[in-house]
Amino acid sequence: ALQGELVKELRGRIKEDDADVPWPDGPFDYYSRFREGGQHELICRRRRGGDEQILVDGDAEAKGKPFFDMRAAEHAPDHELLAWSSDDKGSELYTIRVRDLATGRDLDDRVTHCDGTIVWDADGQSFLYVRVDDNHRTAQVFRHRLGALEKDDVLVVEDLDP
Repeated sequence: ALQGELVKELRGRIKEDDADVPWPDGPFDYYSRFREGGQHELICRRRRGGDEQILVDGDAEAKGKPFFDMRAAEHAPDHELLAWSSDDKGSELYTIRVRDLATGRDLDDRVTHCDGTIVWDADGQSFLYVRVDDNHRTAQVFRHRLGALEKDDVLVVEDLDP
């Protein structure tokens, strides 16, 4: 009863449908926002003068999961793919997926045991990510080439004394 009252009062004091300032890139404006009553962000873009396209719906991705945290979402230089990372266990170990923005479906590519950071290479065929060690320290940067298995990812740099 009291908890419900507090939640109601706190929700009444915040703007639930909050949105970030869009950042322009090529023909699109990219932004994240929350829907009213939602718990997780939506990653969106809009072609200038066009309709909104929801790239990742955090609320839908979290549905049925006891925990969900989305860390990052980065579009490829050609605007055709989006790499995004999430943790659905609460372990702070993130999984990176790659979404085809034309179909809205994730490719088979998966990168696990990372901190969720994503940086696309200029060619849009690979991205860099930070793998964490058994103590959850960030010590290695790897390159993942689209279509390759995670075990074949290439070590780019390593901090031998993290």
